[in-house]
Amino acid sequence: MVIFCLAYLFMWCDPPKVSTESPTQKMTQPLVIIDAQSGVVGKAGVETVIQPSGEWRRSRFWGTERREHLTSGQLSAEQLKQIADVVGSSGFEKLPDEFGATDPSLNPNPRYLAVKVGKVEKSLLVMPRATIESAAVKMNDENRRKTEDFGRLYKLIATLVDYDYTLPRNQK
Repeated sequence: MVIFCLAYLFMWCDPPKVSTESPTQKMTQPLVIIDAQSGVVGKAGVETVIQPSGEWRRSRFWGTERREHLTSGQLSAEQLKQIADVVGSSGFEKLPDEFGATDPSLNPNPRYLAVKVGKVEKSLLVMPRATIESAAVKMNDENRRKTEDFGRLYKLIATLVDYDYTLPRNQK
């Protein structure tokens, strides 16, 4: 009888809610920011990889080959927490995988700004000489909001790793 009552309770009652949210966010996967230009050889640009330990490394790449080390550094625990908090609160997971100037007939060689957390990558495509801010101005409200959310995240990360995201890659 006791087993029957327990089985009944288990099947018909909601189990107790256990919070899986941590009061402070923490980076658990590598995070990558990319500033590239699409072209004949694929994408060419600059990639900065931040490890959960805070160690970061910036490299130049062409297509999938030839990586040239540019610089590296170490983020503090507070900076890592700042990044994790912004990733957690930015709606990163809800952003489209690719948005912005995605029509190839209007933008055949877009500037490609991306944030990748683990295997999840979100990309903003803008005109070759455009910045995040200039791209947002030309968008409808929904895309402007997505671009601004993405821009806050991208700018914070770029600032912490001392990367000047304001200039398109080909003007650096």
